[in-house]
Amino acid sequence: MTKEPDTWIYFIRCTETKRIKIGVANYPLRRFHDHQTSCPTVLEFAGLQRGHRQLERELHKRFGKYRVRRNGEWFSECKEILDYIKANAPVDDDVHWQINNTLIGLMPIIA
Repeated sequence: MTKEPDTWIYFIRCTETKRIKIGVANYPLRRFHDHQTSCPTVLEFAGLQRGHRQLERELHKRFGKYRVRRNGEWFSECKEILDYIKANAPVDDDVHWQINNTLIGLMPIIA
């Protein structure tokens, strides 16, 4: 029997606009790479936590007043979101290494 991949809530920050994307993915490093490839500005991996679609929806609702556009997944950077990331989804050096590794997007995060 094949094990299902873990599901992750990820937080990606656009360094130019100071906006944060809150999303869900089985392979968040691959998702980050996809976003960076299609984005003309520099992105950074701001946070990562185990989660599921329901948690993503709850976070979208919780931070809804900071949403950049209706029904979008990008939010204006604010203390409330940054505090949440710091408390629940800090990114460690290993994740930064994987992001900068040439295999980015080709491997899942192994926790």
